[in-house]
Amino acid sequence: MRAGAASRFAKYKTLATYVAIIVDLDLDRASGRIKVPRAFVAVDSGQIINRTASPTRSRAASVQSTSWTLHEQVRFDKAGILSQNWTATRS
Repeated sequence: MRAGAASRFAKYKTLATYVAIIVDLDLDRASGRIKVPRAFVAVDSGQIINRTASPTRSRAASVQSTSWTLHEQVRFDKAGILSQNWTATRS
């Protein structure tokens, strides 16, 4: 891998659907701000019942997971989880 590139695998709930995502991101090292100008998503959903909704759901899931990654965090210490609600997970 070249400098600045990474490859990861994530599993969410089940392995019923497979998704591959590649993102371009811009990092401002001074502020720590991250921007995602482009994402490329490949989805194997298995049998699709609603062909109109499937692409929309895939795009929405990409936006939601990007938001979770960039803006939310769970705080914890040795005693357990400190963030007890969705409001507290905002970074």
